[in-house]
Amino acid sequence: MALRSWWSTELAAMANVRRLDFAGVIEEIGLSQARDGGLDMVARAPYSQLVYQRLGIEIARVIRQTYLPPKKVIALDCDNTLWGGVIGEDHLSGIALGDDYPGRSFRLFQSALLALRQRGILLVLTSKNEAADVWQVCDHHPAMLIQRGDIAAHRIDWQAKSANLRSLASELNLGLDSFVFIDDSPTERLEVLTNAPAVTVLPLPKDPAQYVEVLLQLWCFDAANITAEDQQRTQYMRQEQQRQQLQAGDVSLGDYLAALQLKVNIRPVVMLSELRPEASSDLGGITTTAEGMTASVTGAELARIAQLTQKPISSISL
Repeated sequence: MALRSWWSTELAAMANVRRLDFAGVIEEIGLSQARDGGLDMVARAPYSQLVYQRLGIEIARVIRQTYLPPKKVIALDCDNTLWGGVIGEDHLSGIALGDDYPGRSFRLFQSALLALRQRGILLVLTSKNEAADVWQVCDHHPAMLIQRGDIAAHRIDWQAKSANLRSLASELNLGLDSFVFIDDSPTERLEVLTNAPAVTVLPLPKDPAQYVEVLLQLWCFDAANITAEDQQRTQYMRQEQQRQQLQAGDVSLGDYLAALQLKVNIRPVVMLSELRPEASSDLGGITTTAEGMTASVTGAELARIAQLTQKPISSISL
């Protein structure tokens, strides 16, 4: 097991290398089901047909994630999807959400959704409800894992969900083919399939205990590489929404800057008159980012700065 873990770590650090966990396939099937003594005797192939089928599926999944981009957005219903029951009728104390069945099923489903969010998948809400009722659950229910800040955008109203998905796509500047729609209602799923066919519609099972299993079986969220930028995508989207609101005059400049929660760090660096090559890392690692472009301070620039002043300097970072 230690060697397997070491190999997994080493291979994960290699660019353009995809690992197929053969031992994991055997463990999933079970050793007794993985063996085929007769086939081994005849063809020296010790594994059952079930193993080769599962390997084929895993290989296809690796190929898919290598050559096709992942979906970017999960559009979620709320009632009987994120929690059991109807919030407008059952109220905060009456919905099923907690550590016991059936509430535990919804809590585990939320946990799986948040794991996808950590990989850069945006979570949005499209729910036929009163907005105040939905936010009451997000803000005040003790078992609610998905919080208001985890939601990149929302449409909580009584409009057709296909129309709301188009509106969300426009707001997020993404195509409808980037969306996966999750709703417990067959009627709502059919409406989206009919009127927004580019959206991937997930057929949820009736039993919420199976929600997580169905979600984890999806290939469309597989990504060859997950970057730090992917993990911050929800934050970037919220900042972009605030920028658009500011541009439209809906938000004041002060409110926009406050919402960004910028922190200014000022620290002494070094006396440039004593700047040595090994001391240049304080400044050499400083980068500035504007409009998506990142530039680092070069050695030549450090030398030029050193000629300008013999005074102590400080670095300022946001």
